Amino acid sequence: MAVPKLKAELRDKAGTGDAKQQRRKGMIPAVVYGQGEETRKVLVPVKEMMKIFSDHGDNTMVILDLGGDKVQAYVKEAQRNPVNSDLLHVDFQHLVAGKPVSIRIPIYIHGQEALKKDEILIRQRLKNLDVRCLPQDIMESIDLEAATIEMHKPLTVAELDLPEGIEPLHEPDENVAVAYSSRYVEVEEDEAEESEVVEPVFDTGSDDEE
Repeated sequence: MAVPKLKAELRDKAGTGDAKQQRRKGMIPAVVYGQGEETRKVLVPVKEMMKIFSDHGDNTMVILDLGGDKVQAYVKEAQRNPVNSDLLHVDFQHLVAGKPVSIRIPIYIHGQEALKKDEILIRQRLKNLDVRCLPQDIMESIDLEAATIEMHKPLTVAELDLPEGIEPLHEPDENVAVAYSSRYVEVEEDEAEESEVVEPVFDTGSDDEE
């Protein structure tokens, strides 16, 4: 995959006040860290960062240009305002060739709309897959076709067709997704309603007049 490039600059100040001021200028506070490295505070342009997220998703690799110093990094976390979803802060993990890294890969299931005409639905249990791999093996996403998921048989982590070098950090039998019939669910609900036990009401005579 083509790794997007992003210009960044070292941030020599800190604090909430400075962060707000930088956001007004269109810059987002961020950090770059790695194993055994000193954490670097940086600023990145919000428009370019949002474009990268739109094209590649929140968890992706980037090449940071820090004044001519090219740093390969992975977006470990993007913090957003819970009210308006504005980008507030980004954590970049420095990637070093030959050193494994733990990352999170989103799982997308395509073609679900085509199954609805047959009243087949997909229940996705796992939205992201945590894995360990080398930087050159990082995947942008795991893409599944809804039609390949068996009916009423959970697709597990062990059954995912992952490239060599991708080590899942989940239990092998963890449920990723399952296909089911909406008609089957309706029948189950109807049977459950019919099988409800109605408790008999006995006259104890407690309200009788003496």
